[in-house]
Amino acid sequence: MKRFFDKYFEGYEEENVPQISGKKRKTTYRYVGIYYRMDVKKSVQILLRILFVFLFGAAVSLFLFTSSMNLGFNNYPVTIVFQGLTVLSFIWYAYVLLSYIFAERDLKIYSYKSTSPAIIKAGIFTATAFGLDAISVLIFILFFSHTQTRNQMFCFIQYLGCVVLILLISFIENKLPYIKILNSEKGNEI
Repeated sequence: MKRFFDKYFEGYEEENVPQISGKKRKTTYRYVGIYYRMDVKKSVQILLRILFVFLFGAAVSLFLFTSSMNLGFNNYPVTIVFQGLTVLSFIWYAYVLLSYIFAERDLKIYSYKSTSPAIIKAGIFTATAFGLDAISVLIFILFFSHTQTRNQMFCFIQYLGCVVLILLISFIENKLPYIKILNSEKGNEI
C-alpha cells in the first residue's frame, strides 16, 4: 500500500535546485503526469455540480424529515444505530462532494482519484446506509408494530427515495466521460 506522500505526488518529478547561496539545494516538485478533464462544456460541468448539490441536499432533507418523525421505529435501537451510520456516511459524502465541487477543471492524478471515483464509492456507501435504514424500518413495521400506519410506510418509501437520489449521483458521475490530457499540451505549471 502506498504512503499518502507517494499517492499525493503521483505524476510529479523531483528536482534539486541549488539555492542562491550555492551551498544548499532546494527540492521542488514539477508535475509531469497527465491531466483528467470531464469531456463536457464548462457550463454543463457547472450545472452538473449544482445538480449534485441539489440531489444531495434533497436526500439530507428527506433523511432529516423522516428520522425526526415521532414514530415508534425512530426509538427502535437497530434503527438508531443505522441512522448513526447514515449520519457518518453523510459526513464522508459531504467531504467528497465539496472536494468534487471545488476541484479545478483539469485534474491532476491525485485530484482525479479523490473526486470522481471517490464520489461513486461514497455514494454507494451512503446508499447502503440508507438501505439499512429502510430495511430496519420495514422490519419494525412487519414484526414489532401493532398497527401499520400510512406514516410508517411513507417513511419507508422516503428512505428508499434517499437511496435513489444518492445512487442517481453515482450513476451520473459513472457515465460521465473523462479525457486524458498530456502534460505537454497543458504546460508544466504546478
